[in-house]
Amino acid sequence: MGKKIKKIFFMLLAMAVLLGGLPAYESHAAINKDSEIVYIVPGKGRFETPSLAEAFLAAYENSKVRINVYADREVDFPPYIEYGYLKEDTTLFIEGGATLTINNYNFRMDGLLEIRGTVDIEHSEGFMYGSGRVKFLDNGKLLKRPYTIDRRGETSLEAKDIRYGQTLADATITTDKVNWLSSIEGTWHFCDEEYVPQAGSRCHDVFFLPKYALSYESKVFEKSGKVTTKQAVPQLQKYVKPQIHVGENLLGVQPQMTFVSPVTGETVEGEFSFENSNELLYSIGEQEIAGTFQPRDSNYAPVTQYFKVDVLGTEPAIMEMPVIRNQGIYGQTLQDIQYLQGKCTNPHTGKVIKGSWEWSNPNERLCLGEQKYSMLFVPEEDGYRRLEVDMTVNTCPKVMENLTWPSCTDITYGQSLSESKLSFTKNEYGTFSWKNENIRPSVKNQGAEVVFIPAATDTYDWSRIVGYDETTKTITFTIPVQVHSIKGELPSIRAEAVQEGTCVSGSALSLEGQGGTLEWKNPEQIIEEPGRYEVYYTPDDSDNYDWSAFHPEEDGKITMSVYLQVIPKPIIATPIPIPTDTPTDTSTDTPTDTPTDIPTDVPTDMPTDTPTDAPTDTPTDEPTDEPTDTPTDAPTDIPTPTADGDVSRGQDNFTNTDSSYVITQLISRMSTITGSSPIKRTKIKKVRRIGKKARVSWKKISGAGGYSLQYGRNKKMKKAKKINVAKTSVSLAGLKRGKSYYIRVRAWKKQKGRKVYGKWSKIKMI
Repeated sequence: MGKKIKKIFFMLLAMAVLLGGLPAYESHAAINKDSEIVYIVPGKGRFETPSLAEAFLAAYENSKVRINVYADREVDFPPYIEYGYLKEDTTLFIEGGATLTINNYNFRMDGLLEIRGTVDIEHSEGFMYGSGRVKFLDNGKLLKRPYTIDRRGETSLEAKDIRYGQTLADATITTDKVNWLSSIEGTWHFCDEEYVPQAGSRCHDVFFLPKYALSYESKVFEKSGKVTTKQAVPQLQKYVKPQIHVGENLLGVQPQMTFVSPVTGETVEGEFSFENSNELLYSIGEQEIAGTFQPRDSNYAPVTQYFKVDVLGTEPAIMEMPVIRNQGIYGQTLQDIQYLQGKCTNPHTGKVIKGSWEWSNPNERLCLGEQKYSMLFVPEEDGYRRLEVDMTVNTCPKVMENLTWPSCTDITYGQSLSESKLSFTKNEYGTFSWKNENIRPSVKNQGAEVVFIPAATDTYDWSRIVGYDETTKTITFTIPVQVHSIKGELPSIRAEAVQEGTCVSGSALSLEGQGGTLEWKNPEQIIEEPGRYEVYYTPDDSDNYDWSAFHPEEDGKITMSVYLQVIPKPIIATPIPIPTDTPTDTSTDTPTDTPTDIPTDVPTDMPTDTPTDAPTDTPTDEPTDEPTDTPTDAPTDIPTPTADGDVSRGQDNFTNTDSSYVITQLISRMSTITGSSPIKRTKIKKVRRIGKKARVSWKKISGAGGYSLQYGRNKKMKKAKKINVAKTSVSLAGLKRGKSYYIRVRAWKKQKGRKVYGKWSKIKMI
């Protein structure tokens, strides 16, 4: 009997012992026996009623109700009570002369059922279930319904197959119901679930455990649970390959082997035999032969699989070793090495054995120097095994006679070779690089030198390649470099002022920026008024720069224009009387300080607005006191305004040599051009650069109408970019990463309709 049956049996036995020791319930003499039922409601007293339904209603509406059934006859549950329910706090007492029959419904009992009479379940249509307690107060008997197995005529239940070593608990029973008028719920169990059955099909004791144990008792069906136990498969734990010689068979050969049980881990005894063990074996070497292990214990299944066997042959004797005919070259394989065949004989008879010599690994590549490589003698006759020997091969470096040179990407004039990428810088043989990557080639270059550094000078011989240097172990060669011209930029042109009525050729030309020569297009042209006049510009470099955008003539000349200042003809002034008494002591010192900060840039565009008003007021009062120190030399350079308001210095060819007249004219012109208030020099306050961007700020100049900023790649501000702003800061973008830039700022204001510029600030580098 299984554990569960044993457990249920002992529970029932304990309940019977417990109930047998309970005291008998005291009956109440005051109760009217004619009234079949008495129920007691806490706080309300005792009540008599012939209706069990009324008593049940009182139990539903109150707590801890006790219902006593005293009638000496059968008391039936009323049929109109669809669902009988004994609450947890309700006690139902059955007197010894009463019989309680459950009909037409199921009775849930969660309260206490005290039995002195009889509860008839056998003749009822419903059944009892729940979690309540039952007290047997006398020899009363609680009858449970009988039932039979569901599928009549069958004597056994099927269970899923198990393998030897498993218990009956691992065999799940497939049938789960029995029949009593209608199917009842429950589960099937093996009586001894811990039992380990032997291999084969056998029947074992089973029992059915109803879901509602108060209504149905469990039943044991002997030998009704059919279980098929499969054989366990032994596991190979140890195997030692047997050895035989060519021409023998495996009959009677017993290899050293151990099979263990997957259940217990113990050794499984049995017999082993090879298939076709009487066949002779002629193939030498390791072979796989089918064999079968048959256990002696019927609980284990036979094992058939392939087992390895070593077949040994007679080892040939070497009569003549093979001879290597040629030297190896690095990079070759063994199959490229030529050799003469040797001879092998039977060590017992001296007979020459037919066979051939071959490399063990013919695709193996040769290493430098003297190295040993495996060679095999393969017999053509049966009964001999292969013979392996080591052969020495001398390998020399491989001679390289050719090398694929790289190509490079195009660059623009002004770029260095470092900005031109080689098609490949490294391959399996070595590395390519520019010999001097800082060279800036021209458009008509003759190529640039590339250096090849071999990766392995020991394995390869590079001496036959042109350009090989034995000292540095490198190869230098020249490859073509495609350099494209860049767009030329016209220079800034400046022309010296000339006197009215003279030829334009009298004005000297100068340029800033791109080199080249200047000449007047019409040198004999007479100058009548200031304006723009045409000049020829001939660039120095027409190979590396593209001037097509400026439409040069056949001889390369480019037509440009420059603004030319005109000096009016001198005015004959009335001589100023000079006092007869002049100071005896005159200063011999002349002013040495002249304006040094004079703008050098002259715009090429003619200003649209020119001053039309000249000062009409001249001083009426002449100074009575003359300075004791009179300058002996008058300045010859008179500032002249440029097109954008800059004050430039030109040659003023005055014919009147009177010093007082010259000084008067100079003062008059300077007051007209520059005004009465000079512009202070701008001072850069802060410069901040991040990558390709920069932020520049400077101090505010009082009275300034705006600011002009220049920045470029050199301190001389050649090809510098110019920005005009009204604020005291500006943001720059598009700078080249890692390149230095130079910056300067100046202020300007308008005086009498013209722009007058202050001095440039100190140049800052970012």
